Order: sequence, then C-alpha cells, then structure tokens
Amino acid sequence: MEFRTDLSDLLRSKTVKTFSKSNDAESQPLIVKIIPKEVSQYGAPDILNTVIDKMGDASALSQGLHGSITSSSSLRGSNYVLYLKVQGKQCLGLIKTGYKSLFVREYCSSEMINIKPLCILDFYVHESCQRSGHGKDLFE
Repeated sequence: MEFRTDLSDLLRSKTVKTFSKSNDAESQPLIVKIIPKEVSQYGAPDILNTVIDKMGDASALSQGLHGSITSSSSLRGSNYVLYLKVQGKQCLGLIKTGYKSLFVREYCSSEMINIKPLCILDFYVHESCQRSGHGKDLFE
C-alpha cells in the first residue's frame, strides 16, 4: 500500500532488520518495530497513525472481518508490538504480537489452567506483493 511520505526515511531509526541485496540501501525494504508509546509520541504529521489504520483496515477486509483488529488507537493502550515492513513510500505488510491470557485443559487431570503465550494477533501482507517472501520475513 503506497503512502505520500517516504516511510523508510521516517521509520529508519526503528529498524529491526534491513534487507540489502545491492549497494542502494535507500530502496531496500526495512522491518520496523513499533511499540505503543511510540504511536502516541511520534512526531510525524500523523502519518504513522494513518499507516497503521489503513493497513489494519486492509487486513480486516482481506480476512472478511466486520471491524479492524489493528488500529493506532487500540495499539496505544496495549502491550502489543507491531512490526511493519516498509520500502520507500510503501508499506508491504504487518504483524502484531502480544501475550494473551488463555485457558487450556490439562491433559491428565482435565483441570483448566491459565497460560500466557506470545501470540500472533494480526498478520497481513498487501495483495500487490504477496507470494514474495514478505510474510516470511515478518514472521522471522
């Protein structure tokens, strides 16, 4: 999904992983890590909020959901971590992770126990660039 602002330049300081296959590092994809406090403190003219909201809406649409499960407003008050894969003015995909409280039945005693595993809460790669390894990069 393309935006007006160069996302690579905007988010370069949040880079977790860079994909360099050539000497032109400017045009190479980046994976950036966004934590909740950065969403509310980001100095850009709301471009980060726009990117998160539009990618969350596209994710919900592609999954056939009635509402978005990833938005800048819901991310602000959470302990979740959002990773975006960006290249220039494009956001190629996202993955949202976090710990969730789940109840599972213990095998031997059939007792319910509470566990808090790290979960994938949302995952989306834009339709224009699927089947290109971007989802695998985000998971890794």
